[in-house]
Amino acid sequence: MDNTVTLWNVNMITKSCTLAKSDKSDVSTTEMIEVLKKMVSFPTVSKQPEKYMEQSRKCASFIRLLLKKLGAVSSVLLPVPNANPVILATFKANSSKPSNSNKVPRILWYGHYDVIEADHIESWDSNPWEITPTNGYLYGRGVSDNKGPLLSAIYAVADLYKSKNLQCDAIFLIEGEEEAGSYGFQDIVTANKATIGDIDWVMLSNSYWLDDNVPCLNYGLRGVVAANVEVWSDKPDRHSGVDGGVSREPTIDLVNVLSKLTDDSGKVRIPEFYSTVKELGEEERSLYQQIIQKVQGAEVHELLTKWRMPSLTLHKVHVSGPGNSTVIPHAATATLSVRIVPTQDIEEVKKSLVSFILQSFKNLHTENHIKIEITHEAEPWLADTKNAAYKILYKNLQKIWGIEPIFIREGGSIPSIRFLEKTFDCEAAHLPTGQSSDNAHLSNERLRITNMLKAKEILEETLNELPCKGSNI
Repeated sequence: MDNTVTLWNVNMITKSCTLAKSDKSDVSTTEMIEVLKKMVSFPTVSKQPEKYMEQSRKCASFIRLLLKKLGAVSSVLLPVPNANPVILATFKANSSKPSNSNKVPRILWYGHYDVIEADHIESWDSNPWEITPTNGYLYGRGVSDNKGPLLSAIYAVADLYKSKNLQCDAIFLIEGEEEAGSYGFQDIVTANKATIGDIDWVMLSNSYWLDDNVPCLNYGLRGVVAANVEVWSDKPDRHSGVDGGVSREPTIDLVNVLSKLTDDSGKVRIPEFYSTVKELGEEERSLYQQIIQKVQGAEVHELLTKWRMPSLTLHKVHVSGPGNSTVIPHAATATLSVRIVPTQDIEEVKKSLVSFILQSFKNLHTENHIKIEITHEAEPWLADTKNAAYKILYKNLQKIWGIEPIFIREGGSIPSIRFLEKTFDCEAAHLPTGQSSDNAHLSNERLRITNMLKAKEILEETLNELPCKGSNI
């Protein structure tokens, strides 16, 4: 920090980048970027509540008031015990255009205002908590994940509402704990389900293109089961020169157990782990062929492995004691995760994982003890690319970008998507806004202004075309 003040003209920024053909509102564009500048200034790091919870709550209040100012008939903060609040806001349809149905579609937009930490400031080229415009991009923590895409959706609805052309009810459900595992989100939504009301479609923008050139639609995510495995002894930390070899060591027992999880080729050895994984069908195979034709360097095998196959990762091992090379730790803990695919049942995976680890430990015949804790889970998600939402989005992406988009999946997980689908008995559609080079979660996170504005325009078109669930287009 050098205690200097930077002034910059938002109008000059927007004029320096390529805008959408039919950009209707320079005023809302300027305002949207100014609002994003303010939102980024709140360090809403959910994984460090002791440092940032006050700032996160200020950001939540700012967004709540923004939604109210832009026309939401209701905009409230739903408190989450010991965590950041959820924002719930509703815009009511106000279009006078005739409809084919007496029922107004109700669209729920899911997003989050929390961000990952930006602790290593020295690795940034600019202050992560201040937006820095450079060559048509906005740099700052959270611009791409997820504050920029969130504002694209908010201002798409706001502009439709302002022009009295909003043909659906738009409900915003914005959490502040997504980066920390969506703590409390499901309980809050369940408790307020009646207030939220019936939902026809869930929409979100919380991922990225496969490269920097071809717009994408995301139709699938892997799920995750994360766990801690601890092995400990009744004895305290000891000196290896005094007590080495006297009794079984917890760290060695833990390593032995972990080594049983995969074979020499890296395949997971849990029984029936792969039994429900489906082979690639011809219809989906054609989607992958389109990807490799349009995205330079894309390889089908790598994409299939990342998107369609389950995996197991050992993240770290922590031992008790001071860490000296002469100490026998009395306890050792491993952090691991299993990424699962839509045909796998998350409850069965958890049960099988725990059972396999316990049996492997039992086979050691050791006097030490073991504990397994499931620390986080998220169900996998797979959408129907032929449903009304994806047909409409595909058409509008092609129209706005002038490029035929591609359908992609991702290997990561978003806990809330499948939960919202099941809770409201509807389908979700995922529209990535950012490019692959956005550096989300990394230093110098950025978002191209063109992408943010075109996402807004795509959503303006799409929101007014979505039918009620069960309707055909």
